[in-house]
Amino acid sequence: MTITKHPQSKYFSVLFMDADGRRVCRSLKTTNRTLATKMGADLELAARQARAGTLTTDKGREIMNQILNASGNSTIDTRSTKEFFKTWLASKGRNKSKGTATRYAGTCKAFLASLGTLADKPISAIQPRHLEAYQTTLAAKGLAASTTRIEIKILRMVFTQAKKEGLIVTDPTAAVELDDSAAASKKPFSQAEIASLLRVASPDWKTCILLGAYAGLRLGDAVKLTWGAVDFTAGTLTLVPKKTERKRPEGITIPMHPTLAAHLEAIAGDTVGAISPKLAGKFSGGKTGLSRGFIEIMESAGIFRDAKKAKEGQARAVPSKSFHSLRHSFNTALHAAGVDEKTRMALSGHTTASVNRGYTHEQMQTLHDAIGKIGTKQP
Repeated sequence: MTITKHPQSKYFSVLFMDADGRRVCRSLKTTNRTLATKMGADLELAARQARAGTLTTDKGREIMNQILNASGNSTIDTRSTKEFFKTWLASKGRNKSKGTATRYAGTCKAFLASLGTLADKPISAIQPRHLEAYQTTLAAKGLAASTTRIEIKILRMVFTQAKKEGLIVTDPTAAVELDDSAAASKKPFSQAEIASLLRVASPDWKTCILLGAYAGLRLGDAVKLTWGAVDFTAGTLTLVPKKTERKRPEGITIPMHPTLAAHLEAIAGDTVGAISPKLAGKFSGGKTGLSRGFIEIMESAGIFRDAKKAKEGQARAVPSKSFHSLRHSFNTALHAAGVDEKTRMALSGHTTASVNRGYTHEQMQTLHDAIGKIGTKQP
């Protein structure tokens, strides 16, 4: 190694043999000979180890930090994957609902466990193969494709943040192909099946089923809907879906299908509060929860869930039909009625109230007309 200085430059340079065995000259961007000597020695050490095949990622990072420290610059952030995940979860705990934060924490804990000792290495050490291995493990445990997709999407949020903070150059999750079969994990109900559900359902459940089939509401939103959300004059429902309440606190507005409007008008009277009061306070999970209640309605209606039995040691099997299938039925019915994709997205994706307020009368009428194209005869 030789420290030199060109007559026309104020900076010192170093002459050394690089990793490929070539004699090279590199400017050190410093006017301090002592510092230049230290930096040059570190570069030569790294090149020598690279030629010998003994230069590891950790050692390379250590050498670079020595150079950066010596030159008074910030060092490379070497937070481990475990440390970064902890920081990320803490921020989500402050900004997300308790349920969402708990869901994120479960995913992060499982992924870190799958990494073993690699979790203690810098996050830049994580490669696509580690994500693919985790995805394979989830599938082997019997988790539904939709659940596996959610797991990877949560991890994608973590690594996206790491990239924004400069800890990684490329996002390893970007190279992971998500299982497209998740989209078909829930099958829609046919109109005949919806009719069967309505025949055996209690009054409150009948209301919720109609909200799912003709407004695309999720179960939690359907049971919590209040009469204050109903505008019979405008023919709309306005609510704040639980799933998007943080992103869309202003809520959404949905045109009412004639069948749904007629049903709500028939049960309205002078009632206030929850539209389905006997279901509004129930928890969705558990043996006596809402999900189980809907399964019992399906069984009474003679509708099979087409769920494969979980193998020993695997996660529980996920049925192909549930209350969420009504939301799929809603979108399927729109498609079958010839409603264009953009309008279907506005309806099944739920246009925000703030956007609706900017709609002209003709545009809002288009959404009403689209909803009306679903058969008006009540099942």
